[in-house]
Amino acid sequence: GLLKLVEALEPIADVYVAAPMVQHSAKSQSITFRHEVDTDERLLPGAKAAWAVHGTPTDCVKIGISKMKEAGIEFDHVLSGVNLGYNTGLAVYYSGTVAAAREGELNGIRSIALSVGSHEASKFEFILSKLPDLMDLADKAPKGFFLNVNAPDISASDKIEKQLINLIFLANGNGEAVIHQHCRRHSKLSCRFGRKHNRIVIARKHFIENFQS
Repeated sequence: GLLKLVEALEPIADVYVAAPMVQHSAKSQSITFRHEVDTDERLLPGAKAAWAVHGTPTDCVKIGISKMKEAGIEFDHVLSGVNLGYNTGLAVYYSGTVAAAREGELNGIRSIALSVGSHEASKFEFILSKLPDLMDLADKAPKGFFLNVNAPDISASDKIEKQLINLIFLANGNGEAVIHQHCRRHSKLSCRFGRKHNRIVIARKHFIENFQS
């Protein structure tokens, strides 16, 4: 999933990668603090720079931001994934993929977690084809929100019978409000955000749904 993500991003962005050395499923937003986190610089096609991190997904975000800040580079987006298997429901509290995006947003960077609904995924094409729209959507979200995007593992040209679900979380000291946003078949990813009386408004094409936060 990571290699496919880098490949898809390379034509539209300068890509820097910090990823765990080993699998870290269900690590949530845990960090390493009893010892220094080591990093190994790697060559990764499509990336300007890449590090294998001896730590958790959240460690990776912290280290990536820190290394680039030292080099005078500030990120526009943090993207986490592509995870194998949906991160929905209670899984979002345990997911290292979602936690990495949450950490990015807590550092003031527009962030997106990406997952496909198969533990043996091989295509990734549909979700990756939506990256420009998803990055634009993240840019339009109110401060403190990040995207958790789940999609089937299908080709970009396949018809979607089931809805793509984006979960948007409010990341602040008051807890997290979950907003379900349904992307219907063939609809373009686009949203308008606004706040009024603690209400979030999400608009898509010809329909508007209000969710009480």
